Amino acid sequence: MKDSFIRLNIALKPPKEIEKKVISLSQEISKMHKAHFVLDGKNFYPHITVYSPEIPSSNIDKILYLAKECSNYLKINLSFKEVNHTKGFIVVYFKHDLGIMNFHKKILQQFNPFRENHLSIKQKSQEYRSQLTKKQTANLDKYGYVNCMDLYKPHLTITRLYDEKLAKDIIKGISWNIDKFIAEKLGVFKMGDHGTCIELVKKFNLK
Repeated sequence: MKDSFIRLNIALKPPKEIEKKVISLSQEISKMHKAHFVLDGKNFYPHITVYSPEIPSSNIDKILYLAKECSNYLKINLSFKEVNHTKGFIVVYFKHDLGIMNFHKKILQQFNPFRENHLSIKQKSQEYRSQLTKKQTANLDKYGYVNCMDLYKPHLTITRLYDEKLAKDIIKGISWNIDKFIAEKLGVFKMGDHGTCIELVKKFNLK
């Protein structure tokens, strides 16, 4: 029987104060402008992506076991960089500190084998691949994830607007006054459209 596949996000869960802030921003923006999703912590979870592969569903237990083993990893310090936008996404970006970059690379190397070299239908399509750079294509083929390794940008997405042109003006009005925080939990999420996390499968405390 053909294996089914599931898109997962191995992601850091932000602390409560950060969750509360981005949920509030997401809901405020969506009241004024039509959005593809609105963060609420129940249907759409605030998260900081570390690695988001599509894997055979039969490997989900192995992924969860490995994620539990990762609870031996140290908590991650994140430092604010900027609020910016891309393709209608309104995003909080964090600095490429050594801690988060090393964490990303370790997660990538450990979880990637359970992808079994699988690529989604979209990732295999010529239309999609023709839009990628050589480095993005190399990442895709090796890890099943475009924005990884040197291209990894730690971030937290607030929402995505239907009208992409509005995002540039909206970010000017966003006040982000939290320079640093510590991410103490790692989550395994099921993913939906627009890079959303729609279900928390399991969460684990970092050391």
